[in-house]
Amino acid sequence: MVKLKKARRGASFYISEKSNLLFILILLFSCSKDFQNQDLTIDVERIQIPISENELNSYYVYSSYHQKGEKLITYNRTKHSFDFFDLEKQTVLRNVLLERQGPNGIGNLEALLWVAEDSVFAYERGLLYLLDEDGQVREKYELYKAYQNENLGEPVLNFYFKLNFNKEDETIYFFQIPMNLTQSEKVGIPLVSTLNISTMEVNTLPIYHSDFFGEINGDAGFLSYTGFTGFLGDKMIYNRQYESELYSYQDGTTMKSEIHENKRVRPLASTNEDIDSHAINETHFLSPIPDNYRKVIYRPQWGPPPTDQPEKGFMDKTMKLSIFNDQLNLNYESSLPSYTYSINNWFVNSNGLYINVAHPGNTNSSEDYLVFDIFRVE
Repeated sequence: MVKLKKARRGASFYISEKSNLLFILILLFSCSKDFQNQDLTIDVERIQIPISENELNSYYVYSSYHQKGEKLITYNRTKHSFDFFDLEKQTVLRNVLLERQGPNGIGNLEALLWVAEDSVFAYERGLLYLLDEDGQVREKYELYKAYQNENLGEPVLNFYFKLNFNKEDETIYFFQIPMNLTQSEKVGIPLVSTLNISTMEVNTLPIYHSDFFGEINGDAGFLSYTGFTGFLGDKMIYNRQYESELYSYQDGTTMKSEIHENKRVRPLASTNEDIDSHAINETHFLSPIPDNYRKVIYRPQWGPPPTDQPEKGFMDKTMKLSIFNDQLNLNYESSLPSYTYSINNWFVNSNGLYINVAHPGNTNSSEDYLVFDIFRVE
């Protein structure tokens, strides 16, 4: 693990100025530490990328990649386009309009992965594409056909379970949603599968719902997804929305985190709430984000609104950031500023953890910029 920079008064946050932007996070963070077992320093820098009417200030389908610097490819559902950004120069590189009909026709995309200029994987429901950067279809994989005899349900990719490709064995990872089953009937059914794009062979991994999910008969409401964005080294890092534990999987071996305080959602049946109210008042443990540059794992939390909030909705939910080491030990947990960040636009590159500053409840956010805060654990 990378040794974290020591600070005399515990963990500290400081902000760098960029593009004449001045704002203060020190007070917001200095009073918000919830857990810490070692000192560390996190440097926070805000970047602003000027955009036009062709781009968005928040994207939910994207892929960060390195090509002569840190870049970002995004899917713009409004324009049905690929929008390319240079994150270091803070500029829009170009827009590529995608086709909906013909040999290069593709539908609305739910996941994206840049591998090379001529190898961009894209997922829409039931279909996986291999494209080039100009949106030309090189290969098309029919997922329902590949999975029709497996009795596993529907293979899914989304902003909870990201698109990942293992180059060595040419496999794509999918989250499985069994069809026509009650929540309690999903206990004991594999949650993750792999598809070999050369042979179209489907295999499952021994990853299942936790014992807690079985104890509550799967009554977790909306909070039943498995979260996965990538690997830390060779280990698949994943979690479940309904409990605070992290897990790693490698070659049939699963490791579970030991957290200072285990937290789990209350079963929906015990709350006397409707499913929306349950989701508002419970903590969503969002997908872990491995950082192979610093050998740490970030895990966002989307928590309940403040108790003194007169009206409570999804936009009023609070946010926290947890940081784990490569042994899945929790090192730090801190509340984040309210009404600031988009909940599912987080990614890592060599510069740090990027979090999209685009909360829909922030009336001061500008549609003229794509804005990120970069968190650097040093």
